[in-house]
Amino acid sequence: MNQKVEGIKGEYRELTPKEIGDFVRLCRGLRGVKRLSLAQKAGISEKSLERLESGVRVSKEVYQKVAVALDQGEDAFIGARHIRTTEEAALAVGDTLEAWNDKHVKIEACSFSDERDMRRVLECWGALLFDESQLKTDALDAAASFKQNLSDWKDIFGEIDETGKLNAQRSLLEEVRIIEGLGYVARFGTYDAEFATGAKSAKMPIAVITFFQRTDWEKVAMKEMVVPRRFANWMQ
Repeated sequence: MNQKVEGIKGEYRELTPKEIGDFVRLCRGLRGVKRLSLAQKAGISEKSLERLESGVRVSKEVYQKVAVALDQGEDAFIGARHIRTTEEAALAVGDTLEAWNDKHVKIEACSFSDERDMRRVLECWGALLFDESQLKTDALDAAASFKQNLSDWKDIFGEIDETGKLNAQRSLLEEVRIIEGLGYVARFGTYDAEFATGAKSAKMPIAVITFFQRTDWEKVAMKEMVVPRRFANWMQ
């Protein structure tokens, strides 16, 4: 079905595979997301995503999974709808990107090189975001111990002397090395996030630590990580 409606730009029809592929590739590029990362989030193979982005028609299930991974409705690429003009589409993509940037921020992804890097985490007196989702069962005990010890040291870090601080940094760094010795890589970052406190908002330093498998070459090479820009209803 292809029809024009008086007073409305564009047309009413299904998206072509090429249009879907161009949209997905554009959204991914604007967000700085690698193809493999988006494919993993969608639960499909990288080859399937490559075919989709190149304009090859794929299954309905693949279109739906990719749409959800891009924070679109499940049927965003399925069925007939009003197709925007090129200018309208560009504005829509810009609005989507603006909304995404309003919720997220990119920070530097750092490796734990020495004790001074651990100090950066310990001196971050605000919240701790700890991502262990990529760890398998062989590392969960070590990760749980590290997380608990890190939390305990953070609570008293401002109250102990320099010798005690250095001992804490070394002890925690050793725990990171134990987890990395099981076949994982650790990355960390720090930033100031916005926290809602009733009708007001305040800045608070956040430390982020994530682990992933050493064989995941894309993540090993990553220079940035995406984190929440703000948190709502803090301590309510």
